[in-house]
Amino acid sequence: MSPSFLPAEPSQDFWDAVEDLLDAGRWTDAAVTVRAVAQQSARVEWRLTLGTLLYERGQRHLAVREWTDVIEAAQANGDWPVSAAAHHNLAAMYRDIGDYRLARMFQQRALSLQADCGSEELLQLSNDALAAGRWELAESLYQSAAELAEEDSPLLTDLMATRGILAGFEGEPQAGLRWLQQAYHEHVDADNRLHAGKDLLNAAALFEQLHRFGWARICLELAREHFDAAGDLNWVQTASQSLARLEGLRRVAEFDPTWN
Repeated sequence: MSPSFLPAEPSQDFWDAVEDLLDAGRWTDAAVTVRAVAQQSARVEWRLTLGTLLYERGQRHLAVREWTDVIEAAQANGDWPVSAAAHHNLAAMYRDIGDYRLARMFQQRALSLQADCGSEELLQLSNDALAAGRWELAESLYQSAAELAEEDSPLLTDLMATRGILAGFEGEPQAGLRWLQQAYHEHVDADNRLHAGKDLLNAAALFEQLHRFGWARICLELAREHFDAAGDLNWVQTASQSLARLEGLRRVAEFDPTWN
C-alpha cells in the first residue's frame, strides 16, 4: 500500500496552499513552510503529511528526508507513536518500489514502537512474507489480519488481493483470479490506479501458471496503463519487463510440445 498515515493536521486551507506550491514544483518553499509551522507548533508529526504529499508527486528522496527527520525528532522526544508512523510510511514506500527487505525492516520497527498490532500492519507483514517466499507465515499473518479487520474497513479490498495471491501459491489459481478480479474492480472504483495495476500483475502471474499467456499479456498491458496513469515509472518498468519475459515464454510454448 502507499504511505497514507495522516496525523491530526492544521486547517485545510493551509494544506491547500502547500499543495499549490508542490504542484508548481516549488519543493523547497513547501518544505520551508511546513517545517516552520511544525516547529512553531511543536508538532513534528505534521511533516509526515508533507512527506506523503511529496511521495505522491514522485519526490521519493524528499519524502524520505521528511520521514527520517521525523523519526530523529520523535525519538529524541520519546514520541513513540509518531516515530512508529514514520517507520510505517517508510515501510510502505519501500514495499511500493519492490524493496521488500527494507520494507520488512521498517515495518517490524514500526510494530516494536506501537502498543499493539493492527490488521493493516499484519497484512503488510503478510505481503512481505509472500515476497520472501514464506507462504505458511504469510497465510498465518493474513488470517490474523482478516480476523481483526472491521467489516467496513477499506483494508478489505487489500485483503482480497492478498487472498488471491495466496490462493495461487496454494495451487488454486482459478480461485486466486476470482479474488484478484474482485479486488481489481474495487480498486478501480476507488480510483486507486497503483493498486489496480498490482492486482493485474498478480493476475498475470496466475494466468501464466495456467499457461494462458494471451490473458496474461492483456493483464500486463492494462497494468502498465494503470501505472502510467498513477505516474509511477518504477512500476511501469516492472510491467514492461514482465511483458518482455512473457513474450519469451510464449515463444517457448509455441515450439515446445510439452507446453501444449
